[in-house]
Formats: sequence, C-alpha cells, structure tokens
Amino acid sequence: MTVLVQELSAGAETQYTELVNGVSTSLLYHTLQYRDFLRSVLTGSKDRYLVAYENGRLVAALPAFIKYGIYGAVVNSLPFFGSNGAVVAAAGTGAAVKTALLEAYDEMCRAEKAVTSTIISNPLSADPDVFKEYPATFQDLRIGQFTELPAVPAGESMEDRLMSSFHPKTRNLVRKGLKSGYEIEHSDSDQALRRLQGLHEVNMRALNGPVKTWEICQALRRTFQYDRDYRVYTARKNGEIRAALLVLFHNRIVEYYIPAVQEEYRSEQPLSSLIFTAMGDAVKRGFRWWNWGGTRPALDGVYHFKSRWGTQDLNYRLYIKQHADVSHLKSIPPAEISRQYPYFYVIPFNAPAAVS
Repeated sequence: MTVLVQELSAGAETQYTELVNGVSTSLLYHTLQYRDFLRSVLTGSKDRYLVAYENGRLVAALPAFIKYGIYGAVVNSLPFFGSNGAVVAAAGTGAAVKTALLEAYDEMCRAEKAVTSTIISNPLSADPDVFKEYPATFQDLRIGQFTELPAVPAGESMEDRLMSSFHPKTRNLVRKGLKSGYEIEHSDSDQALRRLQGLHEVNMRALNGPVKTWEICQALRRTFQYDRDYRVYTARKNGEIRAALLVLFHNRIVEYYIPAVQEEYRSEQPLSSLIFTAMGDAVKRGFRWWNWGGTRPALDGVYHFKSRWGTQDLNYRLYIKQHADVSHLKSIPPAEISRQYPYFYVIPFNAPAAVS
C-alpha cells in the first residue's frame, strides 16, 4: 500500500467532490461549496484541504482553515459556528491512511507556526477511534442531536408517522402552531431572507449570542442553490412574517441552520409549525437525518427543546492541540480573542473535558 498526502489541487476537486458525495456520513461542511462559502466570510484566512491517495486513488481528506492574527496563527477543521470537519474517508479506508492525514495536518500546523489547532469531529462518523492516538492537549465535549426521519410506506400518513416520534408536549406545540392561522411557505425572495436575518439578529442579541449577519446570508445565497442546497421557510400572519427558518441540505441530511421568531408571537408556536413542515417536506424528498447541531453539555434549555423532537444523542469532541506556549492567550479576555479570531476556536475559555 502506497499512501500519499498532499494539498488539494484544482485538478483534483472533482475527485474530492466524488469522495464527499460517496461517503454516507459526510456533512455539508465537508463540501467544496461550503469551502467557497467560508472563503467569502472568513477574512484574513486561507483554506488548506489535505487529501490522501492510496495507490493513486483519492480515498480520504481533511479540510482546514488558517486564521492569521496578532497572537499567532490558529488552525481549525473547521471554523464558523462549530462546523464539523475532521477526516472524511471512503468506505474500507484503513486507519493508516487516516493517521497519515492527521500527521500531515500536524505538520502543516507546525509549518504555519500555529499557536493552537482544533479538529471538530463528525458525530455520524466512527472516526473517534482514530483520535485515541491523537495527542490532543485538550478535548471539549459536544452533544450532537439528530432526528432520524422516517420512511413512510405507501398508504400511511407521513404527518402521523412523524408526529408519533415527538414528545407529547412537542406534538401539542406543533398542533397549536398549525392551528394559529399562519400561512406557511418556503421562498427564495429577498424579503424572506431579510426578515429571517432581522428576526435572528434580534433573537441572538437578546441572548448575547453570535449573530449570522446580513453579509453572511448574502454569501450563503451567492454560494448555494435554492431548493437544491437550502430553503427559507416563513410563517406569515396578517401580511407579516413572524417566524422563519433556514435549512441546508446535503447527503440526505438536513441542517437546522437559522431559526428565528418574533418574540411577542412565540407563544403561538409559528416556529414549531415551520420545523414540522420542513421536516415533512424533507421526508417526502427522501432525507434521512435532521441535524439539530451541537450543544454544550451545560446548555440544558437548548438541549431539552431539541430532545423532544425525537432526537438521538451522538456525542462528538473538539480536539484542541497546543503547538506553542499559550500563556499569553490565557491572560487575554475572551472577547478580545474572539475579536481577533472571529468564528475560530482558539482555546477553551472554560475548563475542557479531560483528555482520555
């Protein structure tokens, strides 16, 4: 067996896409479309996608971005709101190939004089076994929550089959939303996307959370194709959009990406009706999983809300490695680190999970 690891070239992009599309556990974040999206929103950074060839065939890859800042370079696989990266590999690819990719990744970090690097693993992949030998300095646990979308036999009600997987209280919320007189549709209109972003920004600022800006939404629209790669669902009443939801599609997996609701109408459950409608459409289109994204173990309220939609917990980890002395970073306020390295994971701000 001959293994060659090198940086992805333009001439190999078709092979890379074939690899990602052929791996049943690959996520949208592994795609070159998502790379192009990140290129447009991550200023002062560059992408370094590593690929592994076995006997001349591209069989595995590890995507990464590097951010250059005043405190040194930082590498993430991948950055931006916890995007999952790590190794994506064709079925039957051996551990030696994956290990070679991780070694090449570490070598790249050293060559770039990185202060820290972070690999965010894929909750659908079995690759955590590969990381048993990876010398991470810290590990940070995340709870991945997925709803398995049902296959509905002919003659059965898709709505009933889907609803039966939810917690009784969630079923009641969905029914309330559906009976509240909202007009539900999906649209690629500028109005729908602007309203989604505006509501989202109000919601996140109330929580003191990070905002996906209008510029980010514009970049998403430029990069992805409506109806094939994403949809924007809206709930309208009296001519006003009071809730909206943006979902992304890849590989029979739906990404729950930007939910938003006008606070004074939250109790009418328009967002619950949007989620249910989007899930039902996904079932009809043959999607298998609904990915709610990762949740920190301490965020009980967020976890509890998602868990009632028939979710399964698929835990994954962030593998953070120090490549240099980081004592200077530990004395810097987290807000300053976030300002210098927006959308990148640099160091744990709280005590990380034990390395094991």
